[in-house]
This record gives sequence, C-alpha cells and structure tokens, in this order.
Amino acid sequence: MNEYNISVLGKIFTAVESGGQIYGKGRWDDVTLPHFGNEKTLTLGAHQFGGGSNEGRDLLRLIRERHPETFAKYDTCGIAATLGVDWYSTRFTGSEAQRAAIKAMISTPDGITCQTIMFGEVQLPAYLKHAYAYGIPAENIPALMMWAEIDHLGGSKAPVRVFNRCNGDFTVDKILSALLPKYADYTKYKCPVEDSIFWTRHVKCSEFIKQYAQYPEEDGESKEEIAMSYNVQKLFDVAFAEVGYMEKQSNKYLDSKTANAGDNNYTKYGRDMLATVPEYGDCYGINYQWCDQFVDWCFVQAFGKEGAKYLLVDWSAYTPTSAGYFKKIGRYDRTPSIGAVIFFHNSTRICHTGIVYDYDDTYVYTVEGNTSNGVAVISNGGMVCKKKYLRTNARIDGYGHPHYGVDTTTSKGGSVRSGQHFLNAYYPDVVKASIGHLLKEDNDFGVDTYRACLAVWKDIANRNYGASLTINNHNFGDSCKEAARKMAVSKGSEGTLVWIYETMLSAYGFYTDSMDGAFGTNMDKAVREFQESAGLEVDGSLGADSVYALFNYKTFS
Repeated sequence: MNEYNISVLGKIFTAVESGGQIYGKGRWDDVTLPHFGNEKTLTLGAHQFGGGSNEGRDLLRLIRERHPETFAKYDTCGIAATLGVDWYSTRFTGSEAQRAAIKAMISTPDGITCQTIMFGEVQLPAYLKHAYAYGIPAENIPALMMWAEIDHLGGSKAPVRVFNRCNGDFTVDKILSALLPKYADYTKYKCPVEDSIFWTRHVKCSEFIKQYAQYPEEDGESKEEIAMSYNVQKLFDVAFAEVGYMEKQSNKYLDSKTANAGDNNYTKYGRDMLATVPEYGDCYGINYQWCDQFVDWCFVQAFGKEGAKYLLVDWSAYTPTSAGYFKKIGRYDRTPSIGAVIFFHNSTRICHTGIVYDYDDTYVYTVEGNTSNGVAVISNGGMVCKKKYLRTNARIDGYGHPHYGVDTTTSKGGSVRSGQHFLNAYYPDVVKASIGHLLKEDNDFGVDTYRACLAVWKDIANRNYGASLTINNHNFGDSCKEAARKMAVSKGSEGTLVWIYETMLSAYGFYTDSMDGAFGTNMDKAVREFQESAGLEVDGSLGADSVYALFNYKTFS
C-alpha cells in the first residue's frame, strides 16, 4: 500500500474511531479508560492505540525515542517508569495526573506525528499481513482497507469470517453486504463486528474508501497514474507568472496585474477559488485575506481541482488549518523541499504561507501572495512576490510536503529525493546522530544518504529485531549480516526497510517505480536484477546475503 493510501486509511480510522465519522477528523488527545470487551488498559489517540494491547504504551515509547525533549517536558508524574512494564497484563490505567500528562503529550505536534507513524508502521502492517495470508492481492486496495478496518475492530478472526461470505468477490459493496447485522452470531461472540451498532461505521468506511482511495479504475487513467504525473515545475510556472500582481481596491479589473490597485483584499484568486469550491465559502472569498488562497489557486491552475486537493490534503484558506492537514498525515517538518508549502507564524499562530521553489544550505526561496518585497516576513503586503529568507528565520514555522510522486524531480536518480525526505521526516534523530544534520534533499545518493540509510536500517534492527548495532558506525559488516538474517523482506512486505531498499536500488539504477514502501511486482523485478548482477541466488528476497551485497555495492569514503 503506497504512502497516499496509508494516509487515507489513517484518516478513515481516526474518523470512525474518534472523529464522529467525519473524514480526517479525530481526537488526537484521546485518553480512555478500559470499558469494552477485552480492554484492560488505556486507549490512546485518534487511532485508538491500546485498550486490548500494549500499543498505547508503545506510542509513548516512540515519542520518548523520537522526541525526548517533548516527552521530558510533559512527563512530570513518572510516566517513564511505567514504560518498562506490560500495561495490558498489569491493567495499567495510571493516575489522574498521569492521564492528564499523557493527554497533553500525545496531542502535541510531535505526539500527533508519532501517532501517524504508529498507525503506518505498527498497526497497519499487522492487518495487511493477515490480509495477504488470506489471499487478498496487494493491488486490491479497497479490499485491503476494508480488511484492516474489520481486523482493527474485531481482531484477526473477524475479517476471515466476513470475507468467507464474499465467495471470492472482494469488492467494497460485497464486503459491506457480508457485514449486515443479520450475520451477527451472539452465540459465539459477545459483540461481533456484524452487530447493528457498527453498521453506520462500516457504511462510512466504504464510502470514504470509494471517495478517497487511490486504485486503478475501469476507464481512463488510474488515480495512481494521475498522481505520478504531477510535475512541480508546472506549479512554479503558474506562480512565477503571477509575480507583480496587486490586490484591488474594489471588485474591478481583477484579472489585471496592476489596475485598480488598493488595500481591500479583492483578488482574482479569491474569486476563482470560491467558484472552484463554493462549499468552502466560509474561508474562500473575493475580498478575503489571500496568501493561502493564492497558494491553493496556483495548485488548482497547475494540477486541476482533484490534483490540487490530493496534494494539499484538503481545502482551506486559513493557514493554521492548511498546516494542520500536513501535520496530520506526517508530512510537516522544519526541513524545506522543492515544491513545499512554507508556513510562517506570528506571536500567536501560523499567519502566512507561500510556495518553496528552491533552497540551499543557507536560504529558502519562495513565491508568496499578499506580501511585499524585502527581507522581512510580510503577511499582508498586497502583492505577489518572490522572496528569500535565511533558513534559520525565527518566523518560519515549518514546511508541508505535498506528495508529488516520482516525476517531480529534475535531476538524476529518479526517486532518491523521496527516500531522503522519508528519512528526514520519520527518522530525524537517527539521521542527525549518524551524519550530524538532516539530509539535503538533492536527489544525490552520496555518502550522507548512504550513511543515513544504514543508520536507520540499524535502528530498525536494534528496536525491532533485538540487535545491538552501533548507529554511527558506517560499515555493514558481519554483525549487520547476522542481524539481517531475521529481517528478510520480499514481495508483499511493507515499511521502512522497503523504503530504504527502494532508495538504494533506485540510486543504483535497478528500481524506477514510485517510492511507496511497498514491495510490489516492480520491486521484485528490481531485486532479482540486482541479485543477478551481484552473482547471488536470484529469489527476489532481500535476505542476509542480498542486503549485505546491497550495502557494500558501492564504497563510500
């Protein structure tokens, strides 16, 4: 399952678990005492980690590991001491003070990011493993999503009995019909997933999957093919053509760059966005504050309405909300990238935005609406301008990273930049521990990117497979090879290891498909071609010998 679909499913989960069945909504600060079925411990967060497992505890462990300063700030009542015990078997519910501290911690930006990671790297892979074992093909994204929703709600046996009723017809509608309350068997299950209390939940999940999931359609291009066609240069061409546009005094000459210049916020951007998404008239308007309207307008002009919404996650001309969309899918950080949406804050909130068209070690270069020329951040300047800021500028809040796909780069290497961004976004502390700073997302697989890949690989080996490897040792030797014997991946595998191998095989010219952390048919082909070139057994599995050869394929000094 690719990154986009993982984010879609995550938003579906948060909607039906804690968001009032509103797509993308969720109670990121939720802390619930055990109250249902086999729940024995706390349930945490928008995705509902824990209750019947130690996932709530593991979420806090992840926050402590990735963001120790945030954890320390909010752990004022001994939470750290509880993370070494089994919450489920000891029925841990914490004190009132501990629950309040947990609530505050998990709802911070760092806490929300870790919730997103927990869903994508812990919860979902377990559900997909069950689905693949049953025989659901990797390309049937809707069926995999329905399976995951049922597995999450009722445990691993629940989707088996539901899918058995489908007789091989694994369409959303057929699966939904197999969840009808008439199938509820109360002689075997106290509260089965077929119970009528869950029916509206299943219906909403099916509706969201049909509306938002990315999968091949019968006619025309698939959503995946459309997504992969996004070329960020189209966005720049649109934005650059608007430089010099001035807001208007009244509703006249809106399409002229300079006529009727004034300070009443009248722009063509507000007019056009209101016409594009009239249902969002509470935030888009012809004479509303327009920096965010300008950004959204550029995306619509470059990629169309559907493409713009896909890249921006959802519609809003209110900058805190727009930034929040990226935060909720784990694509918001402090590192610029080409085509990123930059956000600035004042003393109270995020207040201004623009588009990043370039950056280097010192500066970030933007094009913005409702600003003016000069070095300062101007959030109500009345013009479209190109700007340049020091990357250390205290007004920069962060960057939202649209998922453009593999065709957004103009330099060599295809998908290396996507791998660099993934490592920066999800393993910033590990990357910095290895090379002293975050990776420059320049699409160049040099010594820093190699070392970052190796460091994150070792981190996974240590945390998930019981290894004791030194992160800042830049060699893949015998001890790594021994650890790799427990870490084989092959077709159907997903996660961080696959991301690393996709990045490396892309850099060496074997893998040319989209970067999604999913080991599919094209990845299998790339692995086999690499194995053949390295004189290894050609079996399509990245086991100890193949991974050893991959990390030693090229010498980095």
